Amino acid sequence: MDYSKYRYEQQKKAKEARKHQKTVEVKEIRMTAVIEEHDINTKLNHAQKFLKKGNKVKASVRLPYRAGEALIEQGKEVLTKFYDALSEIGEIDGKIVKNGRFLFMMINPKN
Repeated sequence: MDYSKYRYEQQKKAKEARKHQKTVEVKEIRMTAVIEEHDINTKLNHAQKFLKKGNKVKASVRLPYRAGEALIEQGKEVLTKFYDALSEIGEIDGKIVKNGRFLFMMINPKN
């Protein structure tokens, strides 16, 4: 068998395998610890669209530099409220994580 023919067959198989793959994107929704009701409803509508399309959603709350414990708890409450509204179409992946100035959680679409 000719090497160029072998390489051509391998490329053809790889191209066919890529065609049938489904890529999952991660969409991020950013909020603050002090967010109004209408604003969170708008963010919920966007997250619902993303989850219905099959994408993952990363919900994050940005904290100020000198965030006290009370503001961190308020940010966690915002994220739990956000997840409770999305619990019908999504499931949380892990728990709420604090990374620097951000609190975040990942929400996967339900199958």
